Amino acid sequence: MDATVSLSSVIDQCIEEAIRNEVIPGAALLVSSYGEILHRAAYGKAHLLPEPIDMSLNTLFDVSSLTKVMATTTAIMNLVEGGRLSLEDRVSKHIPAFKGPEQDKLTIADLLSHGSGLPAYRAFHRELREDTTGLLPPPGTPEAREYVLTQAARSPLIARRGASANYSDINFILLTDIIERVTGCRLDQYCATHLFNHLELDHTFFIPLNEGRPRAGLAASSFAATEFSLALGRYLVGEVHDDNAHVMGGVSGHAGLFSTLDDVHRLGWTLLQTYLGEGTTIFSTETLREFWSRRVFPNGVMRAYGWDTPSQTASMAGRHFSNLSFGHLGFTGTSIWIDAARGIIVVFLTNRVHPTRDNNRIRELRPRLHDLIMERIVAERLSNRTSRPILPEMELEADDMVGASYLESAAGLGQNDAAPRLIPSTSSRGNPDAVLPAVKQESRAVWAKCKKCRAILYRPDLERNAMVCPSCGFHHYLPSEERARLLVDEGTFEELDRTVRPMDPLEFVDSKPYKVRLKAVQKKTGRADALVSGRGLIAGHPVYLGVFDFSFMGGSMGSVVGEKVTRVFERALDEKCGAIIVSASGGARMQEGVLSLMQMAKSCAALSQLKSAGLPYISILCHPTTGGVAASFAMLGDVNIAEPEALIGFAGPRVIEQTIRQKLPPGFQRAEFLLEHGMLDMIVPRHEMKETVRTIYTMLIE
Repeated sequence: MDATVSLSSVIDQCIEEAIRNEVIPGAALLVSSYGEILHRAAYGKAHLLPEPIDMSLNTLFDVSSLTKVMATTTAIMNLVEGGRLSLEDRVSKHIPAFKGPEQDKLTIADLLSHGSGLPAYRAFHRELREDTTGLLPPPGTPEAREYVLTQAARSPLIARRGASANYSDINFILLTDIIERVTGCRLDQYCATHLFNHLELDHTFFIPLNEGRPRAGLAASSFAATEFSLALGRYLVGEVHDDNAHVMGGVSGHAGLFSTLDDVHRLGWTLLQTYLGEGTTIFSTETLREFWSRRVFPNGVMRAYGWDTPSQTASMAGRHFSNLSFGHLGFTGTSIWIDAARGIIVVFLTNRVHPTRDNNRIRELRPRLHDLIMERIVAERLSNRTSRPILPEMELEADDMVGASYLESAAGLGQNDAAPRLIPSTSSRGNPDAVLPAVKQESRAVWAKCKKCRAILYRPDLERNAMVCPSCGFHHYLPSEERARLLVDEGTFEELDRTVRPMDPLEFVDSKPYKVRLKAVQKKTGRADALVSGRGLIAGHPVYLGVFDFSFMGGSMGSVVGEKVTRVFERALDEKCGAIIVSASGGARMQEGVLSLMQMAKSCAALSQLKSAGLPYISILCHPTTGGVAASFAMLGDVNIAEPEALIGFAGPRVIEQTIRQKLPPGFQRAEFLLEHGMLDMIVPRHEMKETVRTIYTMLIE
C-alpha cells in the first residue's frame, strides 16, 4: 500500500463507494490505537425513507446482536466478579424448568461460548403474532416476554454439548432469564444501574415498547432507521428491529440495545485497558482475561465467552486482525473488533437493513474495509517506528507475531537491506500464498509501552531505571526478587521458605479447580506462591523481608502467604531485628475460604509480639494494596510508606459507591489522597526508596 495515502482517505473512499453502490445507506466509523482516535466520521443517510435524514456522529443505532456483548456478557462478567454467578454454574441451578439428561449438564460457560447444542433460532414472534386460538398472550406484553423465556427453557438440544460451536440466540435468551432471576430486576434496569452508569455509556439503553421513543424524549431523527416491518406496517425507528426481541417488549439479552458510535468505542476501550492491566473499571483484569480466553471446538470454531474471534477463513474482521482479537457483529449492520495485541479498535455501525434486510452486500464490505484499515495503520506505524510498536509488550502466540509480519509485507514496507529474511507463511490467519518476514524472537523484549503516558521505551533502559518511566515517572510492575534486592545491601538477600507450597483442603472449584489454577500460575511465574521472603542487611543491620508478587493470582493471601508473613515477624523477633513487608495484593484468596481470612489474625498476632519487643516494622505499600492485606499488617507499620499513585484500600471504589450511593471524590484511595488524610507517613518514589528505608531503619534499629 502507498505509504503516502492517509488512513482517513482510504476509509472515506471505501465507504463512500459503498454508499454510491447502495451497499449501505449510511455509516459511522471510529478507529483508535491505544485510545488515540485515528479516524471518526459519519457518512450517508440515517434515513432514506420516508424522508432523507443525514447520518451524524451522534446517531443512535439499533446495535442488534452487539447487545450480546455490550449488555448480556458484560452483565454476566459483573455478576461473576461479584461472586453471584460462576461460569461453571449449571443452567438448571437458576432455571429449574431447564431440565433433561443432557440439559442438566449445561453451564453458563456453554451458553456464552455457544457450545450448548441448542438451536440457533426459533421464531417465537410468529407463534405469538399468528396465534388464532387466543390462548397466547399479545406480542409486546410482559406475558409474551414470559412466554418466550419459558419456551426457550424448553428448547431441545440438537447437538451434543461441546461438540461444536453453533451461534444461538436462544443461549442469550436463557442468559437473560438467569440475570433477571439472580438480580431480581429486568435486564435493562440492571444494565442501566450497574453497568452503563458506571461505564459512562450515557447514550446506551434499551427502549421498552411500553415506554417508547417519545417517552424517552428522543426524536425520530436521532436514530438510524431500520427496515419496513410488514407485521407492524411501518418503518422501525427507535424501535427494536429483531422480531423476537420486539414481541418480548424490546428488552432481551440477544438483541434490543441502542447505542452510539462513541459509546460502543468507549466500552471497547475500557475493556482493552482492563485486559492490558491499565486503569480501573468495574471488572478485574483476571475476570476479563478469563472471558476473553479462547475455546476451540471440535468443528474448528474458536470463540471466547460471549465474544467472537476471527475465524480461520473468510472472517468479517478481514485477514489482518491477530488471533488475540475479539469482536461481534450485529444483524442490522453493526460491528466492533478489538485487537488486544496491537491496541486497535474498529467500530463500524451501519443501517444496512434500511429499507430492507434483503441487501447482504455488507458481507463483502466488512472484511475489505477492515483489511484496508489494518494495512494503513501498520504502514503508518512502520514509517514512524518511534510512535507505536506493531505489537505491545505482552505475551502472544507465534501466529499472532507472524500475522504482524504479514502486515508489514502487505503494507509494502520493510523490504530493504535491513529487512529480516523471508520465509513461507505457516499462519492460518493470513494469505497462504504470502511470503512472510521471519519474526525475531527478541522483538517482544526490546520495547515496552508506558501504561500512563504511552511513551515507547527501550526495555533495557526501563529496567535500568527500576521500571520507572523516564518520561512521566509512572511506576511499572517490578519483580519481587528485584524489589527485595533494591532494598537491602548489595548481595545480602537470602531467600527463605521457597519450597513452602499451598494445598487445596477445600477442594475449591470456581471456573476451574483451584489445583489446576495453582499449577498453571506456578508454571508461569516459577514460584510456589505469592510472597518472596528472606533475610538481608540494611546498612549492616539484619532485617527480614516479605515481598508480594502481584503476578501470582493478584498477590492474594492464602495460607502459605500468611505463614510466610508470620515467619518474617517471628524470625525478626528471634534475631532481635526489624521487619519489612512490601505489599501489592488484591487481598485474601477466595479459593481458600475462611483459611485465608484467618491469616489476617495470625500475621497480626505475630506482628503484635514484634512490636511489644520494641522492634521496628516498616510497611511499604505498592499498587495495588487492597482487601485483607490492607486491612491487616499492611497498614500497621511503625512507618507506612507508599509508592506514588498506588491504589490502597479495603473495598474497591465500585463497591463503595454502590454501598453509600455517592460519587467518590477524585483520587480516592490513591496514595496521595491517603497521605493528605493521615493514613500514610510518606510517599517515596522508587529511586529514593532504598536510601529512605535505609535512613529510617537505621534510626529505628539503633
